[in-house]
Amino acid sequence: MEGRLRDVALVIGDVVRVEIADLEFRAAPGNKPDVSASGLEMRFLGDLRFIDTLRSALPADAFGSGAYVDVQPWGIRTGYALALPAIGIGVFSLADVSLRTELTIPFDPGKALSFRFSVSERQRPFNVTVSLFGGGGHFSLLVDAAGVIEVEGAIEFGGGAALNLGVASGGVTVMAGVRFEVRDKGAKVGGYLRCNGFLSVLGIVTVSVEFYLELTYEKHGNESVVRGRGTLTVSVKIAFFSKSVSLELERSFSGAPGDPSFVDCFDKETHWEDYCLGFDGDP
Repeated sequence: MEGRLRDVALVIGDVVRVEIADLEFRAAPGNKPDVSASGLEMRFLGDLRFIDTLRSALPADAFGSGAYVDVQPWGIRTGYALALPAIGIGVFSLADVSLRTELTIPFDPGKALSFRFSVSERQRPFNVTVSLFGGGGHFSLLVDAAGVIEVEGAIEFGGGAALNLGVASGGVTVMAGVRFEVRDKGAKVGGYLRCNGFLSVLGIVTVSVEFYLELTYEKHGNESVVRGRGTLTVSVKIAFFSKSVSLELERSFSGAPGDPSFVDCFDKETHWEDYCLGFDGDP
């Protein structure tokens, strides 16, 4: 059995548009189905149109060499992963950048097809370094025919310095970052500051201090929570003896599901007349 589809476009959740120039399907008794596609082009729509600039890094024929097509009893999973080479120009360095697209077509009519796009991953973010300053981040988007399922991303930046005087050496690093996550009709946005430093004398005595401060905002439906957390860790190592002490403080407060209405603020039997008498003059 052979099938062929030309010049087809899939618009998923009004967020991304996937255009395929040629899609072929071959199945023979006793053999695994063979699915191939060519002329793939992806465009972001709506508020995510700014990410469309990253599309130029993908090859013209994304389903060429290096693509994967996985046919399972539950559906077809196909996509392309592209690892960009490290870029170094003077004091500027960009490394560990990878682009990945994946389209999942389930055979179950009760499930919708989905599309995922990512720039690096949470487990392996990209790294950017400019002289003494550096940072990194990642971004991923998952949508289906009904809309956006999950959006996740983070960006981190900061700097560090080290000094070695022979008998003593030390260093300090300061990093700050922002994380955001939209999932299951809820949103989470947070920022953090991480500072750490160490001092070593003759390699015998080493003292290190780490300070971490985080502030997050979470919203689920009509309920919202602001949570703050701070941690201070002090470690001392003398020869073969080491000791670490941590102090942690966390506070959170919830917002009201909604602001009270005008009617909720007044008792009609006792307050309404006094409220009306507060206004002078003709209506």
